[in-house]
Amino acid sequence: MSSTEIELRGPLKAGDRERIETFLRSEGAQETTYRDLGIFFNANDFAAFGKFEAASARLQANQKTYDDGRVEQVAKLKVGTADGHARQEHEMHFKGAGLRTFFEIVKFFGIKEASFRPCERHDWTVGQIVLTLKFNHAIGDHYEAEMTNGSEATVREFLNKLGLTIWTGSEFKEVVMASRQGKYAYRPIEEGIVENNIQ
Repeated sequence: MSSTEIELRGPLKAGDRERIETFLRSEGAQETTYRDLGIFFNANDFAAFGKFEAASARLQANQKTYDDGRVEQVAKLKVGTADGHARQEHEMHFKGAGLRTFFEIVKFFGIKEASFRPCERHDWTVGQIVLTLKFNHAIGDHYEAEMTNGSEATVREFLNKLGLTIWTGSEFKEVVMASRQGKYAYRPIEEGIVENNIQ
């Protein structure tokens, strides 16, 4: 599946969660909660990707674990720089042990490391916008606002209505780069698979 994704991000400050969730409920927004494991592959040595600071593409995967035991797995190729707010996104969804098979393919092509970043995730759907609140994340509590095949102006207007601060591209890069240490640093893919119980 391919689409153009508009995505803006920013920090969540003390008191933001209660205020935002109260507003979203009053608007009739629908909430989905799950444990999200984001996996960001180290493709720095590949010209088609480039280093994160000026990358032209990003390869990542996610495993979503719901309270009822359901597990969803997806791999994503995002084409566009990290400081851009509109990127082409290509997704592959897996069943069973599909994500582990994808890891083997990635390793075959020479990508041996990844950064594994779990968090508590709450997705709120408001019209065509999905506002995600992420807690206990490597880069701290923050939000992501996404709109598929929409306009950046629409997303910005929505976030301004909520009184949220929007990171600039350079601010987002700084936050991510500062978090790449300790257990969130790049490490062998197999270590992350075992530690995070990836199916």
